Amino acid sequence: MIRNEMIIALLGLPDLISEGISNYIQQLPGSFTIRTFSDPSSLNVNIKDKYALIIFDASMLQMWYKQLNNVRKEHNKTALIAIQYQLINQSLLNICDKVITIDQSEKEIIDRIGNSLQKYNEISIESKLETLSDRETDVLKLLVNGLSGKEIADKLNISVNTVITHRKNISQKTGIKSLAGLTIYAVTNRIISMSNL
Repeated sequence: MIRNEMIIALLGLPDLISEGISNYIQQLPGSFTIRTFSDPSSLNVNIKDKYALIIFDASMLQMWYKQLNNVRKEHNKTALIAIQYQLINQSLLNICDKVITIDQSEKEIIDRIGNSLQKYNEISIESKLETLSDRETDVLKLLVNGLSGKEIADKLNISVNTVITHRKNISQKTGIKSLAGLTIYAVTNRIISMSNL
């Protein structure tokens, strides 16, 4: 599957959190450019760029509310995610598509970012699912649940070579090679649910 590169803005985040979020984003399927900004005024200089996602420090929301609201009006596909690591007026968070707290697991954070990017991506979930055959979907489900090639072959009554071929086809169609990336792909495309992992 060919996807356009998406631009993600990290806005006003401390270096440590910015680095962690960048690492999580790199685990998602797709191609991303990550840009960091200290405040919305520097973001507005580059507003000609269409940001798929803006991730920002929730503690700055009261000060930046008007500017972020303007970004939302001008670019209605841009998703806003607040990183909350201290108490904040909850009514301000209504502008956000998602809120991430620092006590969430890596999977929860990646899932929230991935789901937010789906809003920007014009490819529907249904069309993504059509790219995999039924058998490839079966192999993917078993693969992300931790089964080996031999275990998948036994469970589906096919040869290990056929499993390898399906795995290659899955990687080629999705553009994802890592098991972590395939897991995120399967969850965000509703092939499996988080509770089944």
